[in-house]
Amino acid sequence: VFVVVPYLAVVVLLVVVVLVAVLVDVVVLFLDIVVLFFGNVLGNKVVLLCQDVVLLDNDVVLVGQNAVLLGKDVVFLGQDVVLLFLVVVVVLVVVFVFVVDGMT
Repeated sequence: VFVVVPYLAVVVLLVVVVLVAVLVDVVVLFLDIVVLFFGNVLGNKVVLLCQDVVLLDNDVVLVGQNAVLLGKDVVFLGQDVVLLFLVVVVVLVVVFVFVVDGMT
């Protein structure tokens, strides 16, 4: 009895250690799968967010280019208004000269 009990205790202890090790491995494997899944999902979200930021940046660049083009059109429009104003002034001066010349 004294010889069998220590061996039985050692066997039970070894079985408990092996079961605990297997349980820890299963838990670690499950946690690895969870972390891998959430890591992939999170990584994909970050990639999509970065792509959205790049698209937003491209849209901002396009808006900026449109604003520059609009500004150039406004400059041209302003030059046209100035030229039109000068033409009107010249025509008025010529008409005024003819009217004054015709009166005298």
